Formats: sequence, C-alpha cells, structure tokens
Amino acid sequence: MDYVDRLQLESLLCGAYALIYPTLNEGFGYPPLEAMKYGTPVVASSFSAVSEICGDSVLYSNPYSSAEIAMRIIELEDVAIYAEYRKRSLNRYEYITKRQKDDLNKLINELLISI
Repeated sequence: MDYVDRLQLESLLCGAYALIYPTLNEGFGYPPLEAMKYGTPVVASSFSAVSEICGDSVLYSNPYSSAEIAMRIIELEDVAIYAEYRKRSLNRYEYITKRQKDDLNKLINELLISI
C-alpha cells in the first residue's frame, strides 16, 4: 500500500473489520490507539508495550504464531465478542485521551506555579 494521508487513514481505520498488529517491538502503540478511536477491534502482539496502553481492550496473540493470530480473528466473528471489543476500544481510547489531557494540564499548572 502506498502512503495514505490522514483522512484516508481515518477512513481505513473506521471501515476496517479489525486492526491486526503483530509487532515485536513497540514503544507506545499509536496504531492500536488510533484504531480504537473508531471502535475498531485490535488483535495485537503480546510481546510489546501495547498491553500497557491498551489493557484488556484488545485481543492479544503471539506474533510468531499465525495460527494464534488467526484464532483471535476468528473469535471476533462472534457478534457478541466483536461488539464487546468495539465497546472496550472506544472506552479505552476515551480513558487514555482524558488521562493525557489531565496529565498535560497538571504539568502546565506546575510550570505556571513555578514561574
């Protein structure tokens, strides 16, 4: 796939059935978080820092096991499970963004007080 701009990326993430993210080394996990913004379920690597950001809102799998990744995708075929992970994704995204805003406000206030 060629480069996609922000609007195309948002459209792809919003319309995706799921984001499959078998990364081996991720420092923060922006792609899963971006997908979660649209309620797109995520199947992510259990070997990265993604779990610190995504918590229990994604399905985890061994990134070296295509069979395990496939099993997680198949789990999403259950309508109730799919709906649950859509809900968890949206809730986790809201929680993370609120926490980031709160942390930023706290930092700004601390800096202003120290001036």
